[in-house]
Amino acid sequence: MPDQPRGVILHVEDEESQRESLATLLAVESFEVHQAADGAAVPSLARQLGGRLDVLIVDYHLGGFGQSSRNGGSGTDVAEELSVLLGHAIPTIMLTGDVANCEIPILSYAPVWVARKPLDPRVLLAGLPALVEFRRGVSRVSSGR
Repeated sequence: MPDQPRGVILHVEDEESQRESLATLLAVESFEVHQAADGAAVPSLARQLGGRLDVLIVDYHLGGFGQSSRNGGSGTDVAEELSVLLGHAIPTIMLTGDVANCEIPILSYAPVWVARKPLDPRVLLAGLPALVEFRRGVSRVSSGR
């Protein structure tokens, strides 16, 4: 693994096998991966990662998070709450089996990619570098560098 990760990823997924397999894939590809089973862990992870976080990958259907969701929480709730916690939005990949009924988060200055599960790992790996660079570019512009 190189000294610098290719990107810092937060993956929020309530299904452990999916969370672990994606973490393994991303680690092998030299990404730094942080995981959460639900949105409840996101505030502490946001404080820990601070300005280093590049991309959020989140399952749309989550339990036990957010107040606006009819089912106890959603990836939209997580993405929007994370942007509030960090003070800026993060490029987000929303994974769902039900694209037609997915509520897209409203994020200023950050792209949202809604992808149907299961997402082909090759497609994910092809798209991640652009999202990482987008976030880092916006950070440079915001900081005046």
